[in-house]
Amino acid sequence: MATTTIPWNDGSGDNIYLTYPSASGNQTVSVSSDANASTSSRTQVVTFTSGVGSITQQLTINQAASSLPYTPVDYIQTDGTAYINTGVSGSVPKSVDMTVLLPSATDCVFLGKGQINTSSQVASMFVPLYINSSRACFGYRYRYLSGAPSISTSITNQTPFRVAARFKNGGQWIGVMQEGDTAWTSLSKTQQNTPSGTTTTLYLFRDNYSSAPLPCPSGSRVYYCTIYGDYDYGTLVFDGVPCVYQGEYGLWDNVSNSFFGNAAGSGAFTGPSIQ
Repeated sequence: MATTTIPWNDGSGDNIYLTYPSASGNQTVSVSSDANASTSSRTQVVTFTSGVGSITQQLTINQAASSLPYTPVDYIQTDGTAYINTGVSGSVPKSVDMTVLLPSATDCVFLGKGQINTSSQVASMFVPLYINSSRACFGYRYRYLSGAPSISTSITNQTPFRVAARFKNGGQWIGVMQEGDTAWTSLSKTQQNTPSGTTTTLYLFRDNYSSAPLPCPSGSRVYYCTIYGDYDYGTLVFDGVPCVYQGEYGLWDNVSNSFFGNAAGSGAFTGPSIQ
């Protein structure tokens, strides 16, 4: 068997694959392609040679548009202002699994790279879920946790890493796994106060606090985001896929089957180029 790879040449980087026997006589040519993520159909006329004597053949390849209402991308990135309101209640129990990227450690710190001041408040710390009586943080700062341990050695700037967390009354577990890791670097902590935020919703790229919000700095990325309505990853309540929808970057939630764009009054998300 022989295989010929032909690019679509539409900027997507996708290919067409032709597989056929290297023999004379009647031939069956198998045609396949990378999935079309675009909302537009595409057509390509391809010419290839096969068989004894190198017979030239021509095929017209037609591929329908994606059945998805959005175009998936690898990640979305905030400019430091844009954030997402997931609509998920900030009550516990909750669990989360997501992949993120840090632009630097100068003004942006994730998972315990911050300092704890004299009032036992973490100055700069990423935890994907934290709820207290006044706010629900989903993305940047963990507050009012006395004696939080540091796991900063597990994180490298400009490298995507997976983070998971579980929260319930009186306790939590947080873990990170950088690309190439085979095991979690984790911490567990008994919360000083029982989370009680039931009316606030969880924000991504910013904590949910109107008078003094704490946004992620520009360049922070999310590659996927899943939230569960229990402590043990049992009931999926938000399944966020980075995408472009009607020209706007954001997350498509497969649970509610709806788009979540920038909830801020300014700024914007960016991401990989869409052809």
